[in-house]
Amino acid sequence: MLQKFDKYLKMEEIKPPMRAYVRHFVTDLEISESNRKRTESYEIIQKPDWGKIIYDFIDQKIDSHPEYNKLVQSIITDYKDNINKITKGYDERMQSAMFLKTFIQRLLFEKLTSELTDDTIIEYASLFISELELAQSDYLCICFLDGIFIEPNNIHINSGCIIRQIEKSDLEYTRDLFFDTNTYLKMNPSSILEIKLSAKNDQECLAYIERILDCLRLYKLDSVYTLLVKLSKKTVIWEKGQYIIGINRNYTNWYNYTINKSEQDTFIKFINRISDKLLKGDKTISISSRGYNFALMEFVDLDIRILMAIMGLEALFSKDPGENTFKLSLRVAKLLNNLGFESLKVKRCVTEMYIIRNKIIHGSNTRQKDKDKKIFTYIIKYLRISIVIFLLIGIGKKEMINLLDNSMIDEENNKILKDKLTQIRMELGDVLS
Repeated sequence: MLQKFDKYLKMEEIKPPMRAYVRHFVTDLEISESNRKRTESYEIIQKPDWGKIIYDFIDQKIDSHPEYNKLVQSIITDYKDNINKITKGYDERMQSAMFLKTFIQRLLFEKLTSELTDDTIIEYASLFISELELAQSDYLCICFLDGIFIEPNNIHINSGCIIRQIEKSDLEYTRDLFFDTNTYLKMNPSSILEIKLSAKNDQECLAYIERILDCLRLYKLDSVYTLLVKLSKKTVIWEKGQYIIGINRNYTNWYNYTINKSEQDTFIKFINRISDKLLKGDKTISISSRGYNFALMEFVDLDIRILMAIMGLEALFSKDPGENTFKLSLRVAKLLNNLGFESLKVKRCVTEMYIIRNKIIHGSNTRQKDKDKKIFTYIIKYLRISIVIFLLIGIGKKEMINLLDNSMIDEENNKILKDKLTQIRMELGDVLS
């Protein structure tokens, strides 16, 4: 087929037309918690446009070839059920032909734009078969983050996950001269989260990304979120393996932080431990985390954020519906007192937050916004630490609440609680402050 293509080009004396593109590039870049600045420029470039030539070749020389049609039929015979699963019942002959044509196009483009080796052909053929066998696909996810800054050049969280500084190349792109309307990189990210993984589908990748983001928000009080995700799937049966996913949620970075070189080891250990715990999908943690994330990131009125933060605390510390504020405030205070917080101050803050909540619900105009904001800052901090403890302490919610209640009146239970929290605190250090 490749030799046939060479003869086609030679016999028809075909040369590709040149196509004009705009290359946007960065000349100067500075990213830090105190300053984000970049200078951009652009240039007009030309590239050979092989698209129509390749399509014409397949249409004229390949589509009607007996061997091609035999191969299409062989794909249908061997993979009919899988093709129906992939395409949800779409005509299997048309879909099989499309997969094969896409595979041929990929080989021809590779031949024209770079060196196509025997190893590359074998790799692509193996990938073609594995995709038809519904094997997991390899993905590269580039997440443009806001809210978290990196002092080292990069931090390897695990074998497939890196958080790193922004590079000039991350913000550079090339577009067709007449369709240069994509301005998705006209943003100011603070860092890059780069993930390589094997997954069944895009949704599995996005779920993994969100889990890592949850870990970053719990490491310190941080409103980190994705401005944009570039999802690249390694494929030879689909024409486009890359998707640009814009995040349209109404987020803002109320809080942010910088990861310093000195804390790398603690940071890596924390992210991996919390990620493993979140993977188990505990319902209590899920509800509490939802309230925490909303209060932490959503660009909404403070009143709504206060209500969501209280919901997060109640998901953890309330055993039965309708439990009073006194019980909840005592439990939060008892837990945090063992982590070095002043128990009376914690109890007072939680109690005052409930007073604020009641005023919000009943539409009171006698509130002090500055005081509300100050109390909220304490509450969201208490909520973050509580979620981390509930994740790592190794006992369920009911048992944890019983331990907190009993530790207030029984020394043996108090010792058990202290020992568990001391172990976590020794491992995580300042993360729980």
